[in-house]
Amino acid sequence: MPHLKQVIHPQFVVGAQRGCRKAVLVARVSSKPQEEHGNSLLAQTKLLRAYGAQIGVVIVKEFSLAESAKKQGRKRFDEVLDFLRDNRNVTVALFEKTDRLSRNLQDFVTVEELVESLDIEIHLVKEGQILRKTTKSQDRLVQGIFALLARNYIQNMQEEIIKGQTIKAEKGQYPGRAPYGYMHDRVTRTIVEHPETGKVVRLMFRLYATGEYSVDSLRKAILNETGEKISKSYLHYQLKRRFYIGKFVWRGIEYQGEYPQLVDYATFARVQDIISGRNGSRSKARKHSFPFTNFVTCSKDGCKLTAELAKGKYPYYHCSFGKGRHKVPWLPEAKLADMLGEAVTQIRIPAQVAEGIVAALEADQEKINTERRGEFDSASQRLAEIEGSKLQGYRDLRQGIIDESLWRSISEEWKAEELRLRIVMESTSNGAMSSHLDSVRNTFELAQIAQSKWVDLSDPERATLAKIVLSNCSTDGVTLSFNYRKPFDLIVERGKNEEWRRGRDSNPRYPCEYV
Repeated sequence: MPHLKQVIHPQFVVGAQRGCRKAVLVARVSSKPQEEHGNSLLAQTKLLRAYGAQIGVVIVKEFSLAESAKKQGRKRFDEVLDFLRDNRNVTVALFEKTDRLSRNLQDFVTVEELVESLDIEIHLVKEGQILRKTTKSQDRLVQGIFALLARNYIQNMQEEIIKGQTIKAEKGQYPGRAPYGYMHDRVTRTIVEHPETGKVVRLMFRLYATGEYSVDSLRKAILNETGEKISKSYLHYQLKRRFYIGKFVWRGIEYQGEYPQLVDYATFARVQDIISGRNGSRSKARKHSFPFTNFVTCSKDGCKLTAELAKGKYPYYHCSFGKGRHKVPWLPEAKLADMLGEAVTQIRIPAQVAEGIVAALEADQEKINTERRGEFDSASQRLAEIEGSKLQGYRDLRQGIIDESLWRSISEEWKAEELRLRIVMESTSNGAMSSHLDSVRNTFELAQIAQSKWVDLSDPERATLAKIVLSNCSTDGVTLSFNYRKPFDLIVERGKNEEWRRGRDSNPRYPCEYV
């Protein structure tokens, strides 16, 4: 702390001859760095106490404020002003300097009015200034200059902060607090996935993308599975948040983030369709889960089957009567599962044939990769064009060339196109190609073991498997009509005609010629 003689102006000593007056002491800091650089509350308090003793005042109350002086109407600062109004016998207020008093002109004007109406003195120790009713105009001018300099300091600091945050955002680093599902890594000074809440975010998107959950039932499912309690409104907000696909908005501009992406673009797009109702229907909360609803329809009117519990415990399926009531038998869930099982277990393929098909696909992989790389590059180029258009559009908005409504409209169009392009890039990346081959392998593995596996599955797992291999399922309550999805239709057809055997004998190297 500087020596007292170095900071007290000579004119202050005159006050000691006026008798014992009462004063308040006000110390203030607005940020952690100020404390670290010697401007702590304790350092200010010591300085002002010593100054008060030297000019001969009695300090009746000390205020230690920890709030910014850049905004008008600060709560703690207003307490100081109220104290001076309520205690008219206190005629002196001690501050370290102008920017400890105020960095906005509105509060400075308020203080000047208080000085005039209450006839008090504001002592600014380090600047050698006293604000009093009888202050000369030239001294008031100096005090006003100090106030302007204090305001200029805070404005310049704000500009530097905004500049630094913008540079950080342009590098893909989010300048704000890490959202739910993420955390700040203090070592690398980056945002990383939170080891616990990150899994919750992945789960909420994965479950909601199935279309089987409402926001309320999703909240309960997350609570049951993870113990994480999330409100419906907050959950709905998180499901729409583009931050999880690597996009964040800072000061009106959307940036591509350089942090872990918790949700893939296709899943995010599916979730947005469900939320907006573009998937055809919204999920409704149910007390019980009926796995085969929204999959099988009534063969008489095409309405989807609905389900309910008979006698409170036996699940039955029947037409939802969306086009009018008609007579139709109720179908027990166990019987519907058996009917679907008969269809699924018709899928058989010899292991040697499956291996040959996969080998043939792998042989053509380079050609597929070339085509996909072209799609990837085209999408990437278009994304770069959109980024350029977004930056130019934002500049036009700031300059008043376009209005806010037009900006919002074109921004939504860009977001929709960008999401579509991201899905294309995601599906045509090298990883997606490997995933495609894995999917083929899994398909044939599923075809080989479908018959034995069906018996061991739960009804929800049976429903998932049936949706993979069957489509256009309908029933009249007695029989089931359906189609096999590709390539399961060809697998079943070859199996019925025993063409797998003939194909293997005639051309053992390329059994996939029949596919």
